[in-house]
Amino acid sequence: MCESNIVKRNGKVENTIAEEIDFIKVVSAGKLLIRTILGEEKYIDGEIDEIDLHGHKVILGCRKKYKRHPLRKSP
Repeated sequence: MCESNIVKRNGKVENTIAEEIDFIKVVSAGKLLIRTILGEEKYIDGEIDEIDLHGHKVILGCRKKYKRHPLRKSP
């Protein structure tokens, strides 16, 4: 079988959020359409960080918000 599981990673913790997925489409930034082997479709929020073909996992990561650094004034 070639199905994969969708896993959300937060640090070292992984939580499976969908199983037996055979179709994934990036709909927009941060939005995915997934379909199971039974044809059930669902939209999920997330961005793909990693695809493990051997382990049959698609890993979604938790995005960190970075602070902007103020512009430095020239001397």
